[in-house]
Amino acid sequence: MKTFALALTAGAVSAISNIEVKFMNYLTHHGKMYETVEEFLERLEYFAEADEQIEASKRSAGAMAPGCHQSKG
Repeated sequence: MKTFALALTAGAVSAISNIEVKFMNYLTHHGKMYETVEEFLERLEYFAEADEQIEASKRSAGAMAPGCHQSKG
């Protein structure tokens, strides 16, 4: 029985996406709480969209970042 519970817990944890972990960290860091599941999911969606824009910006800026190690040969 304990093995089943452990497997079930491990499955639930692995089902949590990276963005959900980032969102939960954001909520904890800023002391945010939402009244309903619907509001939580809506805010998660906004957070995911904003995070993707930020990550895309970092990727494109990283390709052109000054101080990149380039050969001077």
